[in-house]
Amino acid sequence: MSVPFGPFFDVLDVFMKLAYPTADLRQEIMNFNITKYFQSSFGHEVFWYMPNFLHCITDSQFIDAHDLVGYHTQLFEQYAISQLDSYYAEPRLLSLVSIIGSGTGWLPHGITTAWMRGDGIGNLFRINRRLRNIDQNGLGCLPREENTFGVVQDSYFNILASFLNDGSRANAYVLDGDKYAMAAIYVLRYTSDHSQRKHQLVANYSNRNTPTFKNSPSKLRRRASWMKVAFGRREKLQKKNQFHSLEGCLRFYFKLPEASKFNEDWLWRLQHNPNGRAFQFGLECLPKLLIKAGQSEELIDFIGRQSFGPISTGYPREIKVANKAIRRYVKRMEFSEV
Repeated sequence: MSVPFGPFFDVLDVFMKLAYPTADLRQEIMNFNITKYFQSSFGHEVFWYMPNFLHCITDSQFIDAHDLVGYHTQLFEQYAISQLDSYYAEPRLLSLVSIIGSGTGWLPHGITTAWMRGDGIGNLFRINRRLRNIDQNGLGCLPREENTFGVVQDSYFNILASFLNDGSRANAYVLDGDKYAMAAIYVLRYTSDHSQRKHQLVANYSNRNTPTFKNSPSKLRRRASWMKVAFGRREKLQKKNQFHSLEGCLRFYFKLPEASKFNEDWLWRLQHNPNGRAFQFGLECLPKLLIKAGQSEELIDFIGRQSFGPISTGYPREIKVANKAIRRYVKRMEFSEV
C-alpha cells in the first residue's frame, strides 16, 4: 500500500504555521503517537516523513514547540530501542544499521541514491524474507521490495544516526567501536570474496571469448592497459566538462576504436550488475566504518590476509580510497597500543 504522505504534510505544515496555539491543539499533538503506525502496511512512508511531522511542530506558534518535538523524538527513540535487539543479533542487520550510523552525507551521490539501489543492497546484505520481515516490522531501513528506486529522505537516516551514536540516549544500544568493527569485517568479507562464482561473473561480463577481445592488440588485453583505456579517457573528459550532456557522452563513445568500446561496455555491464552495485556500495561505506571502528583483533587479522575480489577490476578509484582507509585504521590501532 502506498500512501501519498508528501502532500498531506505540506498541507499540515501550512495549517500548523497559521493555527493558534490552543490548549486543545496542543493536547491533540501530545495524544498523537506516530510510532503506532510504523508497523502498518504503509510504515515505510511513516518513517520517511516522520522528520516532516517534527518540522511541522517546530514551525508552529507554540512557545514550547521544542519540548513537543522532544516528546515525540523520545517516543521514536523508545520504539527504536525496542527493535534494536533483533538488528544487533543478526550480523547483516547490524552492518545495515552501522552503515546508516556512520554518516549519511558522504557517498558520492548521497546515501539516498545509493541506498535505493535495491538489487545491490539485497546482494550486499544477502537479504531474505526473514530479514525483510524484521525490518518491515522494525526500523524501515531497507528499500521497499516492490519499489527499490523510491525516494528515501536523508533526514530520517539523520535522526536515526544521531540517536544511535549518542550514548546518553541509546544507552546500551549505542553504536560503539566494537559494532562498527564488526560491520567493517562484514563489508571486507563481502568485497574480498574470491569464490569461483565471482571469478565466473567477471569472466562472463568481460566476454573474453568474443572476436573483439581476441582481435584486440595484446597490450589492450593486459589488465594495466585495460584500466588506462577504461578510466583514463573518461577522467580527462570529466576535467574538460564534456560529460555534462548526453550528446557529449555519445560523441566520445562513438569516436572510440572498437577495442576501447569493448572496454567501455565491459565496465558498464559490470557496474550495473547487482553484484557490481553491491561491491561498489560496500567499498564506499568501508572508509566511514573504519573511521569509527574500535580495536578489534579479528578485524586487524582479517586485514592482514585480505585482498579485494575479482570485481575490484571495475572500481580502481574506490579501491584506492578503501586501501587508504585500511592503512589509516591499522596505523591508528598501532598508535593506540603504544
